[in-house]
Amino acid sequence: MALLSILLAISPVERANQLYRDGKFQDAFAIYDSLVSSGIKNPYLYYNLGNTCYRMNKKGYALLYYLRAFYYIPYDMDLRHNINLLTGEAVSKNPLLRFLKKTLYSMNIGQWLMLFLILFALFSILISIFILKRAESFLWVSLIFLIISFIPLSFSLYWMKELNSHQAVIVETTEARSGPGENFQKLVEFSEATPCRILRREGGWVLITRGGGSGGWVKEEHVKEANP
Repeated sequence: MALLSILLAISPVERANQLYRDGKFQDAFAIYDSLVSSGIKNPYLYYNLGNTCYRMNKKGYALLYYLRAFYYIPYDMDLRHNINLLTGEAVSKNPLLRFLKKTLYSMNIGQWLMLFLILFALFSILISIFILKRAESFLWVSLIFLIISFIPLSFSLYWMKELNSHQAVIVETTEARSGPGENFQKLVEFSEATPCRILRREGGWVLITRGGGSGGWVKEEHVKEANP
């Protein structure tokens, strides 16, 4: 049944890809969007949808779908370039920070967790051999595996934090207010493709914050959660 669903999904994707190549972005968008709305979660589908939105000058939605793809394939260089292009994020001049980010983005959360489990399993096997045979060499090797395992564990915890941080995107230019309603004071205008985080929801409004400390209440339809 699952195989049949996949085979049926191939035809619409290929049709949408061809429409995109032909410059018929609105038609391609309709197909990609219907697939996402049906519950399909695929990073390359998100990526194609982001590209289509960008071509349609819907930069807020483009960033939204790029970020959704990013959680699955953070190692994709083209994807990261597109995200930086929309957010205006500059490459860090700190070589250590660049190295850490490059390492972090080399795998997604599932891959980092798998690496941690493998390293921890090796530690468990080696420490068991040490306990049984009292061979000191196995103790030191097992401790090395334990120490190394904390690297993928730390990166996994970072990704978990990101996935539960309610990261969002302003998909349409909007004004933030001091409270959840049109009668509250206008604070600041947020342009489309502005990354933010959702703090609260109330009566069709959401309280958001972004880097630098600015924030406020915006209408719910103007902001979308990026977490897939």
